[in-house]
Amino acid sequence: MIQTRGNLERDFKTYLEINPESAKECPLCGDSKESLAVLIAQMNEKTASLRASLDASAKNFEDELETLYTKHISVIIELIEKWLHDNTLDKAFITQLFEYKDSIPDMEKAKDWFRELNINIDPYINREMKFIDDIGERVQSLQQEIQSKRLVVNEFCRGNMDTLKIIFKDRLNEEYELLNQITLESIKEKKDFIEYQYFLQTSLTFQRANGLKEKIGKIDDILSSINRLIGVYNDKINRHRAKMISDIEIPFYIYSGKIIQNHQRGIGVFIKEEKETEATGEVQLKSLNFVPPVKTDHDIVHSFSSGQLSSTVIAFTLALNKVYGNSGIMTLLIDDPVQTMDEMNMASFVELLRNDFKDRQLIVSTHEDDISLYIRYKFIKYGLGVGNINVKQALYSK
Repeated sequence: MIQTRGNLERDFKTYLEINPESAKECPLCGDSKESLAVLIAQMNEKTASLRASLDASAKNFEDELETLYTKHISVIIELIEKWLHDNTLDKAFITQLFEYKDSIPDMEKAKDWFRELNINIDPYINREMKFIDDIGERVQSLQQEIQSKRLVVNEFCRGNMDTLKIIFKDRLNEEYELLNQITLESIKEKKDFIEYQYFLQTSLTFQRANGLKEKIGKIDDILSSINRLIGVYNDKINRHRAKMISDIEIPFYIYSGKIIQNHQRGIGVFIKEEKETEATGEVQLKSLNFVPPVKTDHDIVHSFSSGQLSSTVIAFTLALNKVYGNSGIMTLLIDDPVQTMDEMNMASFVELLRNDFKDRQLIVSTHEDDISLYIRYKFIKYGLGVGNINVKQALYSK
């Protein structure tokens, strides 16, 4: 505590040199005093009080510590500072050291390499930690000595040096021990082995080629069988498609005429088939066109309005259900079918459902209460049971 108070007093005096206006404030609690002298005096009194509380051994320890610092540590510090002053490194040497510090990334490996070449690099090493004026001459001299150790290679090696480097890196993993193990005899043995493998693989390739030819013949036979089966399936598909069209074209014409009402008889839609005879004589169904009952080959897509097209789709779906939907749960689900219909078409659609599909459970959605009320009225009038569910109230009002 005494030592800490002493350090605090010294630091506080240093602080006052910059901030003299704080001379009367205690550095610990900030309490104001009458003057700096009063503050220092109170600090000294407290220090003396702490010293008085020390026992004899503690006082001896403090005296010995003070003597050690005064006679020894302070002397060592002075000697260190004097040595640092007398042995300051030359700035030019530091700059030169930074300039060449990355010239050799691994000095130990470089020493081994120079040792293998029997080159003594001691004359080129700076051991005095000072700027070298003749570093260029030293580098040139070392380069000349390295050049003198080069081995003379033949014309083949010089012309293929890049290829040899790639082989040394990719095949030998840059290991000189493996390179030293290569001899002319080992190269000849490798050449003979490669030639033997070539002839062996050639024979095996010939055998595999014959085997593949046999497999290709079997595959051709299988493909011929598959093509015959495809012809049978296509014929069956065409027959079934023709039967479907034959089954639904009359109900579809009637239903489309009932729903699409812009005059007394309505606009019934015909299904027109476009067929194509292949080179084999097989007749394929190319496309289906939906045409109105007038002299035209144009599909209704090019002449009907969006509402009429929507009604045509509904009529086609009802025709399919009437022909093929006579078993099972006997239920029809229709999502907002009248949104694009005018009043006449909507009335015709409701009459169609009530008369031709009264044996089915009908679930029809709509966004308008008056349309829902109208549909329910038409069914109740003929003694058919109806129900009404407001999905918004049933699902989202709770």
